[in-house]
Amino acid sequence: MVRRILRAPRLAGFAIGPVDPRTKRREILRDEDGQPVRPHQGFIEPKRGYDLQAILDGRERERNMDRAGTLTFLGSWGALRA
Repeated sequence: MVRRILRAPRLAGFAIGPVDPRTKRREILRDEDGQPVRPHQGFIEPKRGYDLQAILDGRERERNMDRAGTLTFLGSWGALRA
């Protein structure tokens, strides 16, 4: 849930559009010049928002291992993450 909140463009004050039927994702709305639409002041500045996304993109997914070094049941599914 925290990851979803940190990934939201609304955190930096950007407006998001409807779900794209091809990608099944929402994209940041842009004006005619290609600049992001900012309908309100965000909780963080846009530069910090982009920096946060870069940090989140750079993290590798962790695999949960037990004491013997084998993957745990739920850890192998990716359901449990540290």
